[in-house]
Amino acid sequence: MSERSRAVGGFAIVAVLLVAVGFGRSWSVSLAVLNLCLISAVMSLGVNIQWGYAGLFNAGVMAFAALGGLAGVLSPGRRCGRRWRRAAAAFCGRP
Repeated sequence: MSERSRAVGGFAIVAVLLVAVGFGRSWSVSLAVLNLCLISAVMSLGVNIQWGYAGLFNAGVMAFAALGGLAGVLSPGRRCGRRWRRAAAAFCGRP
């Protein structure tokens, strides 16, 4: 099996799965998954070009990705404040 046919087959499988999610759950969920896939693809291309071709080590790319993930976790802080306090108390060993 050639590399081109494997790539086309992989894209076809992903397309079928996205359509299945669209019909099974909702199209907004399917588009959100597609959006995350595209963002991850652009980030991986950037890291590949920077580290692979240029040979530069830059941890800032992943630091910004980590900050984005942290912002997504901390954004519902007011709605989940009680849970955060319980988790912090359990982590620190307080009753």
